Amino acid sequence: MRALIVDDDPRMASLMEQALRGENFDCVVAHSGEKALSIAKEQSFDLVVLDLGLPGMSGLSLLRHLRAAGNASLVLIVSAYGRVEDRIRGLDLGADDYLVKNFSLSEFVARTRALMRRRLEKKHNILACGPIVMNLEKKEVHLRQELLPISKREFQMLFTFLSSKNIVISRADLSERVWGDILDMRSNVVDVHIRAIRKKLGDDAKILQTVRGYGYILVDKVE
Repeated sequence: MRALIVDDDPRMASLMEQALRGENFDCVVAHSGEKALSIAKEQSFDLVVLDLGLPGMSGLSLLRHLRAAGNASLVLIVSAYGRVEDRIRGLDLGADDYLVKNFSLSEFVARTRALMRRRLEKKHNILACGPIVMNLEKKEVHLRQELLPISKREFQMLFTFLSSKNIVISRADLSERVWGDILDMRSNVVDVHIRAIRKKLGDDAKILQTVRGYGYILVDKVE
């Protein structure tokens, strides 16, 4: 995934670049609208992060030029201008989302994830929850844009969780959906596969939670 960050504040641009690189984006930074327009004519990007208060060519003018040229990149406006009319104008000119400064980097990352998921969902048969994205057409699972190596059973289990995210699934229901039968309650097959999935999720394993005495739940937000 590639992102173009357009902000005249070097510190802010650097912080956003680091945050996006943590989400496996390749980033290019421009500190003016003119430079960004020149770059966008030569290179393609999945995401453009656009500050409105730029020197010279304004962010809105740059956005207008990009859309007029047929540029279909997702555009996330980041701006100190927080009035309703400012947000409406930016969205009407073709931005996909609008974030008012001073925002937290965690919210910034969450907004970019949401934008990328929406694009994937339009293009493919997609299921998603938090950092997990499942492409049913390609039979692939991605974690933070990285391909996750999983077995057929693990894929089926994740499909079950993603199809019913934020809903508790009993061990019996899970075994029936994945193995086609209710397994012997003394069997630890389900637990073994759950542990394997959590290990592959790494730091994100906390979104797959155990409901003691009943089953499991995949949550898109950890309290």
